[in-house]
Amino acid sequence: MNGGASYLAAAITAAVTVLLWVASRAVEFYLQHRKLNDDKEKFIRALYAEIDFNTSDMEEFIQNPVSLATVIAKIKSDQSFIPHVTDSRHTEIYKSNIELINYAGDGYISDVVYFYGLLERIKGQIDGVYLPSYVKISGQGRANVLNRIYDDCYLSADAGRAILREMEISYPSYKFVRKKRKAPNNMSDAELKAKYDDFALDLDRVRATHAKTS
Repeated sequence: MNGGASYLAAAITAAVTVLLWVASRAVEFYLQHRKLNDDKEKFIRALYAEIDFNTSDMEEFIQNPVSLATVIAKIKSDQSFIPHVTDSRHTEIYKSNIELINYAGDGYISDVVYFYGLLERIKGQIDGVYLPSYVKISGQGRANVLNRIYDDCYLSADAGRAILREMEISYPSYKFVRKKRKAPNNMSDAELKAKYDDFALDLDRVRATHAKTS
């Protein structure tokens, strides 16, 4: 009888030990899963905010009221003239958390990489404007640099808006809404496209005039 009781006690002890181990593993898994979800949400929210900021910055540049034709005419008439173009992009969230980029969603990881790649290219082009060699190239060459900057800003703004819309659809529980900044940012996609078309017409007129006088 005592042997049977001892066996039962040992069996109960073993069962309790197993249950406690399973419970501890379950709690550990739950905590890890919750931390993973928390990290994912923090990264996605921060990435959305960073892309929103950079997209708005590109939109503001596109909407600049200064006529491109006026700037290009100044570039051509004054060899020493350097257009004032600032680089205020922000890439800290993307660069510091590149290992978390899969959280962005498999469907548009390539779009995110493309967006930040455009920002890097724009930075390189802007840096080139302030190199001593910039004023040594032809007026048309310097105008083409500005043209490429404007072109890439338009592409990055378009890519940024597409990513933000996709993130809003993919994560409805996060209730993403683009931050309201200056009034010019309220231009619709169609208005931004019209602005870009005006820019292209300006550039065509400048090129036509240059062709006649050269």
